[in-house]
Amino acid sequence: MAATLIGLSTVASRAQTDEEVNALVAEALSLPDWQTVLSATTGFGYKNNVFLANTDPQGAPFFGGTGEFMWARTAPTGPRFNLFANADARWYFHNLTYQEYTAFAQAQVEHDFNATFTGSLGAQYYYQDQ
Repeated sequence: MAATLIGLSTVASRAQTDEEVNALVAEALSLPDWQTVLSATTGFGYKNNVFLANTDPQGAPFFGGTGEFMWARTAPTGPRFNLFANADARWYFHNLTYQEYTAFAQAQVEHDFNATFTGSLGAQYYYQDQ
């Protein structure tokens, strides 16, 4: 037994305008205007010469923690902004009342006023207690 299938199909299409293509691309590649990243770590360790002494070095175990924060505005229009902050702390044990703290922060805002002129303002902060 033989069967013969005859079919007819049509495909209709229309060209998309540049605006429609740009809207589809922007939607597919869109990012949120603000991005936030936060991380934290902790740990234990041992430092064999806490005070970095030439004579009679003292070692001690320690507990440490680190935190990082990043906040950025990535919108394609308007001013761009980013902030980065990092903090690190160590607390030593074993008859030592000694701690170490370090913190760093950096911020920047940038704006395009026209095609050739861009203005930016930045600030940095560093703290160290050892």
